[in-house]
Amino acid sequence: MSNLLDDFLDRGFAGDANDALQKALRQRTTKVLRRRRRFRQFGFAGFAAACYAAGLATMWVLLPRPAAIVERPQQPLVIAENADQPAPVEAKLPEPAALYEFEAYTVPPEQRAAQLRKAGDLYLEQERDYASALRCYTQAFDAGGAKALEFSPDDNWLVMAIKNARRKEKDNGR
Repeated sequence: MSNLLDDFLDRGFAGDANDALQKALRQRTTKVLRRRRRFRQFGFAGFAAACYAAGLATMWVLLPRPAAIVERPQQPLVIAENADQPAPVEAKLPEPAALYEFEAYTVPPEQRAAQLRKAGDLYLEQERDYASALRCYTQAFDAGGAKALEFSPDDNWLVMAIKNARRKEKDNGR
């Protein structure tokens, strides 16, 4: 059987080469191949755009909505008829911890530890930002020296933990 196939393939064909047919076939084949390649490229680009849009939609769904902006009602200006009455005292908003932390680098070095300690307290108590509180306390203890590492009844849990860790480091380093 394989001999018959080999004989068939080894035979030459007597037909003339049709150049016009070959050219037309090549053009049609090339056109189909280009169309398929463009379709595949546009398919990849469309898939990437769909993934990007899905990511944006996911973030839009998962992000918390901002609270409705509540405007404080404008209080009418009251002119006191009696000069003896004190002016009304406005409520003072708490200062942000970042302000204290920034100011710590503008004060003299001997006051820096206290300023950083205050910033750490504000981060911990008001903002519940533990990483920033840890950073401020660590810098305060670096600036304060050995006296800053003494335990005090005013210390919060994070300050005591840092002081304890520093003492263990010092003891184990000997």
